[in-house]
Amino acid sequence: MRTRILSSLVALPLFIVPIYFGGILFYGLVAVAFYLGLMEFDRAFKIKGKGILPMQLVCALLVMVIMWYEKETFYFSPFVLLFILLFINYVISYPKLDLKELFYGVVGFVYVPMLLVHVILVRQLPDVG
Repeated sequence: MRTRILSSLVALPLFIVPIYFGGILFYGLVAVAFYLGLMEFDRAFKIKGKGILPMQLVCALLVMVIMWYEKETFYFSPFVLLFILLFINYVISYPKLDLKELFYGVVGFVYVPMLLVHVILVRQLPDVG
């Protein structure tokens, strides 16, 4: 119990400062959340396909770059890019990669980064951010 309290006292400022000030620190915090969320999702569904997590992360970071430069817009082009990359990966490594893992890769991308992007959208509201 003491360890949890001490770790929360150390970690709390690490989360509050980027949320309060925003900018690149906030985007870095969201990128870490993308990575941890996708890694946990892939681990939960036992996705062993080579290259699925890096493809998800590249497309998630592409979403963040789009959100950084185009403040009030939200594009689904990274989702389409992930779909294309995953199917290219499936064709190249056909016997080893299961179609179910491909589906979990797409669902994981929709579930984790696409929902966490709404944290960025809320931060970009005029009265909030």
